[in-house]
Amino acid sequence: MHLLGVQEGDSMSYMDTYRQWCENPYFDESVREELKSIAGNEKEIEDRFYKDLEFGTGGLRGVIGYGTNRMNVYTVRRATQGLANFIIKEGAQDKGVAIAFDSRRMSPEFADEAALTAAEAALSILLKLLVTTSAADVAVEAAAEAKDTALLALEAAVLAVSFV
Repeated sequence: MHLLGVQEGDSMSYMDTYRQWCENPYFDESVREELKSIAGNEKEIEDRFYKDLEFGTGGLRGVIGYGTNRMNVYTVRRATQGLANFIIKEGAQDKGVAIAFDSRRMSPEFADEAALTAAEAALSILLKLLVTTSAADVAVEAAAEAKDTALLALEAAVLAVSFV
């Protein structure tokens, strides 16, 4: 089951997804109001909702804003839940996770959301640490190379989540 109550594999158009974000009480009222303010701007709606933000070589990266194709607490929660599901599937939940974030816009908030989501999935948070952007980049690379390590890197947060 998806965080929004949609079964994985369900196919929704970007307009269906947009309407769900506008109407679903899971999303804060301010989110719903902002999204309702773009009603009628199909190009903007399509850009925000035509796909889910995807992991690339540098992790999960995107424009900060509301929608499935944007960096926001909802996409961070979803990505972190996916990582938590993977960790649990691998039987590594007892190892805990370490979360590193940098000073970029929204980085602390995204780190908090990742920590809350991981904790809700019964993963131990071993460390939540502010690091420099370059140190976060190095941590991401080191985590990607380490055995038994899962990784979540976010554009605005360069948030490295690894199980130790």
